[in-house]
Amino acid sequence: SVPLRTVGNEPTDTANGQQAGQANEEDQIDACLKMAAEGEGIRMTMAFQRMSHYFAELKPGSLVLEVGSRAGDMTLMFAERFPDLYILPTEGTGEASPSLFMLLQERLALRRDQKRPMSKKRSKKRGAAADSAQARSRILPPRHLDASVPKSWRNKMSSQDISCIFCVNVLHYMSPLGVENLLQGCSDHLPIGGHLLICGPFFNNGEAADSLLIYDAALRDFAATSERKLHWGCHDVMQIVASGSKVGFSLVAHEETDGVGGHSWILIVLRRERIERRGLEGDPGSGRRQNSASDFWTSHSITAVMAELRPL
Repeated sequence: SVPLRTVGNEPTDTANGQQAGQANEEDQIDACLKMAAEGEGIRMTMAFQRMSHYFAELKPGSLVLEVGSRAGDMTLMFAERFPDLYILPTEGTGEASPSLFMLLQERLALRRDQKRPMSKKRSKKRGAAADSAQARSRILPPRHLDASVPKSWRNKMSSQDISCIFCVNVLHYMSPLGVENLLQGCSDHLPIGGHLLICGPFFNNGEAADSLLIYDAALRDFAATSERKLHWGCHDVMQIVASGSKVGFSLVAHEETDGVGGHSWILIVLRRERIERRGLEGDPGSGRRQNSASDFWTSHSITAVMAELRPL
C-alpha cells in the first residue's frame, strides 16, 4: 500500500505552502484508494475464475442467483462468460449502503442501452452466431433481497427455480445470525445436488494472514463506532461449514484464490444433500425443526410413487 506521509506539521510562511501540502496528501489518499480498488477487482476476477468450473456444469437455460451483487461486476462477468445461463442479480444483503441497489439497477440498465448493433461487414454466418450469443445473455432485472432475513426470501424468491447460488465478498458485512439465515434461505431454494458458492475474506480454522487480521480489526472498529449498529467482521470457514451442515449442506471444497495485498480470499463450495429446516429468528416456524427424512419422503418419494402408478 502507499504510505500516507504526515503533511502540514512543518511551519509554512504562505497559504500557498499549506494548499500544496493538502493537495499532496489528497493525492496520496487517492493513490491508496486506487490501489485498493484495483486489488479488489483482481480478487473478483480470480474468484470468478475459480467458480466458473461449477457454472460450466449447469444445463443451458439454468437460473443462477447472485446474492449481494453490489455494483454488478460479477453479474457482467457471468453474462459475458456464460451466455446460455440466466443470472438473477440481487442487492440488499449485508449491512451496507441502501443506495447500492439503485446503483446496480442503473449500471445494468446502462449496459442494455450501450449494446452496439452488429457491423454490417460481418458475414451472415458470424452475424447469426453473434446474434444468438447476444440473445442468450440473460441478465434478469435485479431484485432487492436481504438474504439475512427469512421474510425477504419468502417475498422475493418464492417462485424461482434456482439451480445454483453464489455470493462474493459479502459475508463479512453480516452478523453470525444473518449468515445462518442466508444459508437456510439458500438451502430452501436449491435442489438436491445444487451448489452454493461463497467467496471472500475468511479465517481458515482460526488462522489468518496479518493483513487479514488488520482488515478484520478495521471492520469491527468501524462497526463499533457506527450509529447503525453494524455487525461487521470476518467469519471462519469452519463456522460456515458447521452452520451449513445444520441446514442440509455438505462441504465439497474450500480453497484459496491467489492472494493480493498479502492475503487470499477463500472459496467455499457447499452442496445441498437433503431437505432440512431449522427455526429462524423472525420466521413464523421459529423453534420448530422438521425431520429431514420426512421432508425428503414428502417432496420426492411420493412423486416417484405416483409416476410408477400412472401406467396402471
